Amino acid sequence: MRIALLLLTASVAQADVVTLKNGDRLTGTILKSDAKALVIKTEFAGTVTLDWTAVVNVSSPETLTITLKPTFPF
Repeated sequence: MRIALLLLTASVAQADVVTLKNGDRLTGTILKSDAKALVIKTEFAGTVTLDWTAVVNVSSPETLTITLKPTFPF
């Protein structure tokens, strides 16, 4: 039992985590994102597309590249 718990903890520690405005968290692998939505593949919910307006935090053990669009003219 102790070994299974350690393996479960290790797999969760390596996953991407998306936190939503309502406090819910989705754990899995971020597949893609664009200006409107983020797509994460989870073990139990499958592939979920989230509108960015619902997301408050994204964390990942991997390096994420983010491109911001300026909101004012240069």
